[in-house]
Amino acid sequence: MSEKIFDENKIKEISLLFGYFFELNYKLLKQSEDKKSEFTIENVFDFYISSHAISFLKNLYFGFSTSKGTCLNVRCIIEGLALKKMSKKNNMPENALELLKLQDSLIEMKQYNKFIKLLNLKTIFPNDFNEKYEHSKKMYYDLLSEKYSSNKIKRIINSNIPFLCNDKLNYYGLIEDYLDADCLQYYSLLSIVIHPNSNEKISSDFINNLSLWIINLLKDNYINLDKINDSYTLENYIPFILSSDCACLYVNTIKNECMLLDEIEQSFKNCYGNNYVSNTIYSISILLKEMSLDKILGLSEQMKCKFKPLMELLSSFFYIYCMSGNVTKRFKLLQMHDELTMNKAINKNINFDKSYKIYLSIYPNGVDQKLFEKIFLKPTGFLIDEKGEYKNITQLVKIITDLFEKGNEKSLRPNTMMINYVESQMLSHANGYMWFANSGAWGDINNIYLDTNAILYVMFKEIVDLIQNDKELKCQEKYKIIINALNKFSESLKEINKIIIKLQSLPQMQL
Repeated sequence: MSEKIFDENKIKEISLLFGYFFELNYKLLKQSEDKKSEFTIENVFDFYISSHAISFLKNLYFGFSTSKGTCLNVRCIIEGLALKKMSKKNNMPENALELLKLQDSLIEMKQYNKFIKLLNLKTIFPNDFNEKYEHSKKMYYDLLSEKYSSNKIKRIINSNIPFLCNDKLNYYGLIEDYLDADCLQYYSLLSIVIHPNSNEKISSDFINNLSLWIINLLKDNYINLDKINDSYTLENYIPFILSSDCACLYVNTIKNECMLLDEIEQSFKNCYGNNYVSNTIYSISILLKEMSLDKILGLSEQMKCKFKPLMELLSSFFYIYCMSGNVTKRFKLLQMHDELTMNKAINKNINFDKSYKIYLSIYPNGVDQKLFEKIFLKPTGFLIDEKGEYKNITQLVKIITDLFEKGNEKSLRPNTMMINYVESQMLSHANGYMWFANSGAWGDINNIYLDTNAILYVMFKEIVDLIQNDKELKCQEKYKIIINALNKFSESLKEINKIIIKLQSLPQMQL
């Protein structure tokens, strides 16, 4: 189900803005593919911003504004604008462009090494990859050695944005320095929404205010609406795209899958009212629907970017609901985590007493309140256990990939899931990488839906088993309805996957 929150005039403006950014992005894409072309740092970040702007505007137009993907788009636009402003003010290092041209292999080596360590693999890099990395590393030392020590250069190479030559720099600091207080506050709030949380539906008021604000921000930085060519709009473009039988079947297949997810969401809602399962299923469904439109619009980089929040959504839910026990209390703790982190983001007073009380109801012999407060506001602090330990986001994702290693040591699914996740991390921040990304990092997206469906199948089977193993629950009519909805989805996956595999093998569906 999609929910349009704008009037007809605003929808027309959104459609018009889409056309502007689509043309800009296409022009810059062709420029990035031409290895002989000259480009500027602003070109690199315009490319990044325009990609996220297209996806964001598409979501508003089709009523997917409450998707975590929409929130990711806005957060990335804010990051990109901060870097663009920094460049405009000439506050980047003197040789920033040269360093930027070299940094893609540094980012790749750092992230792919993370993948290798997580899965205990031997190195997977071809010789030319290692050679490129060693060349970039040497050039960084050559270019920076007069100004920085060897240790400092090493830290720069391993930093999140190497070309800026500041290993202590983060996006919060950049936004604070180059954008306004509203940008920083929205950025903080969006970071909370994107990362694992209780998945409560985002309020229409928040989304409406956020959307109008970011539209105005984009117009202020790019466009005079009176000068836009109004012959090219999303309204005109979508019928052209959907005139393809393949594209239409692809979107409808995902839509039908999501209708089955919506049935599961509703069955839990009828049973429990506001609950963690329904919230999570809704979040998964709307994200899958809007990603299917990214696919047919040719935005493969957006599908890859959004695999990150999707995997984190699935893995945190699986760990909490299927592995941790005390789901009702943990949901309350999640809600408290949302509330306190939101309060921190808007500079409101924080009181931990209520959340600590819930924690003690789960772990009567848990850590003292002082240590609890130190840990709880971290991104996955709501997972704090009796000893004050907690799993970070990557460890949660690893739990999901490990599910597919049991009983099948030759399965490649854990590898494809984790490498897609690692690549999504490279693309989901404004580090300049998208312009230079290897074709695999943002082009190989065909297994994203299949991997997601594999996770959903395992997850729903686990939920069915949890219910059926409880003699009291499985006899109740309302739980039979839930089990039927879960089984109906799982039984439909074989046919859904068959259609997706067939479509993705066709040349016209390759992006």
